[in-house]
Parts: sequence; structure tokens; C-alpha cells
Amino acid sequence: MPGITGCLRLSSADAISADFGKRAVRPLVREDTYTSRLIIAEADVHAIVVGPSLCQPVLGAALDEEADTAIGYYGEFFLPELRDLEGDSLAAALLRLYKEHGFGLPRILDGSFVVFVWDRARRQALLFNDHVGSRPVYYCEQNGRLYFSPEPKGIARLNEVHTEFDELAFITFLSQGNLLDCQSYYKEIRSLPPGSLIRSDHQGFVIEHYYTYLPCDETARDKGIETYVDGLRCALVAACRKRAHRLRRTVIPISGGFDSRGILACMAEISGQKLTSVSWGTREDVPGADAYVGRKVAEHFGTRHTFFKRDPIAFGSDVAEMVERVDGSTSDPDEHHHELQIMRAIRDQVGADYLLRGDEVLGFLGQAGSEKEALAAIGIRELMDYRDLL
Repeated sequence: MPGITGCLRLSSADAISADFGKRAVRPLVREDTYTSRLIIAEADVHAIVVGPSLCQPVLGAALDEEADTAIGYYGEFFLPELRDLEGDSLAAALLRLYKEHGFGLPRILDGSFVVFVWDRARRQALLFNDHVGSRPVYYCEQNGRLYFSPEPKGIARLNEVHTEFDELAFITFLSQGNLLDCQSYYKEIRSLPPGSLIRSDHQGFVIEHYYTYLPCDETARDKGIETYVDGLRCALVAACRKRAHRLRRTVIPISGGFDSRGILACMAEISGQKLTSVSWGTREDVPGADAYVGRKVAEHFGTRHTFFKRDPIAFGSDVAEMVERVDGSTSDPDEHHHELQIMRAIRDQVGADYLLRGDEVLGFLGQAGSEKEALAAIGIRELMDYRDLL
């Protein structure tokens, strides 16, 4: 998985070896097209951005020798002064913002990203993600060092790191369908919570939340359904507008859900141009199925639409590769098999580097009859319901 990997020396541990970067990048490389971009490599710190070649516009690094500061990023940013920049030029702009705002930099950014800063003058490092943690960061403290990577295996496969299997995480996955509370399958390796930063120096590190989503407080009052419908429309249009600057390289997957249809409708209104859309499934001619509805929606908006057939025969090989990609952290490889191959087909046949998709956030099909049913609807169940796991 693309992201930032590296190591920080926190105490009197031995200096980081010169070959650390190669060893840290190796577990993350999936295809021959993967590349890496060095941020900094010294006795006290190594940091590298890694990802496939098509990610080149959204990864970069910059060094300010006068200010003794290095910065690297993976992702994209929606601030007006950043949204038209790519690669190392974007990294240089982030470095200028860091010089102005210091460790307050995470609070002023908007986008989907992970950023690493090495401030040699302060002997301090800063590693942070975006508000919703859309770019994974895993970390582990061991041997007087702090290791970090976009995948748990990027840390676990280092010879100097000792890990133990976390049985509780495995039970959580079997009962919930995904891991909870920043878990990985290694007791020593955790994920960085959304809207958080790691700040470190030679003595140690701290994790701070710089962003917390608070939709309302005790003084909030119900303003009526029309107010919230209009508010949702404004929020959705604003979110789509921020992401509308690369539409020639963007594809929108559409199905029977309100989320995908809403995104497509907003983009059609904002752009005023012919958009590209896709859908996938086992068949496209079954009324009511996602792919069937997707085709009808595409015809309504006049998009360039392509249907990709899901191949159930390839289930075994698909699951194996997808589980390895996501470290078995969710049940998606089982529930959405063949989608990795479909993403490759979209990239190669449609020529899209960006995909705009939504999650179900507009409510469930029916009203829950109890607290237990309501929790189960979002994947939270009691362990007592799974007696074979006890």
C-alpha cells in the first residue's frame, strides 16, 4: 500500500543502518512499477515515500538546507494554494507552510494525506494523517526506536522488530468483520487514529489528536428535515467541488445506492462536462441489481459508462491477494472479491487514475427494533452471540 515508511531513533539505540530504507520498502512493493522517494536518511532518522508509478503526482519530498528541514507526503490537498501542485513542487509548498505554522501545520490542511516532517534544528519529527485517516499509518516502539509504515507487515518483517500474534484482534475480526480500536494482528503494532499526529524527539514520542468531529452539542435543536436536506446538499456539493480538478483522469462508480448517485449528480452539476462512470457485478441485465441501476443512471446523466463483470471463478486467487494487500483487517476480500482485478481493469482500459466513491451514510433500509439490532446494523455485535469464539 502506498504511504510513508521509516524509523526514528528515540534514545541511546544504535544508529540507523544505511540499508534500512531498502529493507523497509521491500515488504511494501507489490508490482514492478513501484517506486520510492527518499525524504531523509541519517543516523537518527530514515523516511521514504513509496508507491506505484501512477502515484507520482500525489507523492513527493523536499529539503530546505537553510532551515535544516525535510518534508515528504503522500496524498492530495484541497487548499487553493496547493490543489494545482503535484510531486516535489507540492512538497516544497508544504515545507513553506511548515516554516510559517510549525507543528500547527496539520490543523490548517484539508485533503487526504499522510505527511512526515524532520526538523533537524529542533531534533524533532512530525508524522500525521488527515481528519478521517484515509491514508494508513502503523507504528511500533521497540529497541529505542519508533518504526512506522502504511502496512503492519512493513514493520513486522524487519529483522530487528519482535512481534507476537494478537488473539483478541483475531476474535474481533471474526465477530465484527473488521478490526477495532487501532488494532493490527500484532500486539506491538497499532494504527494511528484519524486526525492524529506523532511528535517525537530523541527522548520519546507523543500521540495527539489535532482534529475531533463534533457534529453538535447539548444546546443543539432539531431544525426540521428540510434544513438538514439542504445542509446535506451544500456539504456534498462542496466536498465534490474540492475534488473536481482532475475529472479527465477520474472515474465514478455508480450503483443502486444514494451515495454514488449523489456524487455523480453533484459532479455533473459542477463540471458541466461528460463524465466517466463504471459499475461491476455478475450481470447487468437483472432489474434492481446495482449494475442494472448503474447503467440506467449513466444513461440519465449521459456518462461514458463501462460495465465490468465480476469473475466468481477467480475467487480463491482474488481473496489471497486482497487479504495480503489489506493485512486481513476487513472482510472486504470475501464480500467484494475480484474488485482488485476490476480496479486494475479500470486503470488499464478506462485510463483513470482517480476513483470517486462513497460509503453508505444516508441511513439503513429499515428501522431497528432494539439497541442490539441497531448496533448489529453497523457491525457491532456481542461476543456472547459467537459462543464458538469464547
